[in-house]
Amino acid sequence: DAVYGALPGFDESMSDDDTNVSAWRFAALPGLLVTTRRHPVPALGAAYRWLQHDDTPRNPAEVVDFTLLEFADSVRRTLAMLDDQLDRAEDLLLTLDQHTDFGRISGLIGKVRRRSTELRRVTTPVDRIFHSEDLELPEWAEDDIRDRSQRQIHAALDDLMALQDRARALQDELASGQAEETNRRLYTVSIVTTLMLPATFVTGFFGMNTGGMFLASGAFGTVEAGFVCALFMGITWLLLKFAKLL
Repeated sequence: DAVYGALPGFDESMSDDDTNVSAWRFAALPGLLVTTRRHPVPALGAAYRWLQHDDTPRNPAEVVDFTLLEFADSVRRTLAMLDDQLDRAEDLLLTLDQHTDFGRISGLIGKVRRRSTELRRVTTPVDRIFHSEDLELPEWAEDDIRDRSQRQIHAALDDLMALQDRARALQDELASGQAEETNRRLYTVSIVTTLMLPATFVTGFFGMNTGGMFLASGAFGTVEAGFVCALFMGITWLLLKFAKLL
């Protein structure tokens, strides 16, 4: 009738941003619970304080269930923090202009996706175990561990998947915004290049070292050549406007 295994938890740290996922191991009998871990796990500390201030649990399964619920709550608190970061990234995307810092937006979304992937990798196996047909728990642990813990872990996993879907949607929107900004810059460069093309042709033509060059003998040849360049640039601009390319 023994129940044993390894469950995920968070390492104790100074802030939620650098919290690492760890594992703690346990073995339980109807009247005994033994746990081990390499690093302090806040969920186990919360369970210890709960045992000090509450009535004695009916069996060790209640303690394991309480620890799993604490883990699920920690996941949801982390998801709430990540969701706030996505809100900031979305606000920047909604106010998209030429001064928008795409690097900052990409950093926010990348951090959320990286952290959510880490959480999903440790939450999915727990949810899969609870839904496995091969999981057989003794009667004294069936109601506590399989019932309440299963619902909370599955709900946290659903929230996690929803957050990942939102992060991917914002990533796609960011890629679209970056592509639009790149196209706008290429369009500007193309227009400038097109406007300068007639002037380039004129300067290249007058730069030939051949005899009898037009305007070579006049006192205002440079001014007249500049006027010719400006004239052709104006004609090119009018043609682009007429073709609705500007």
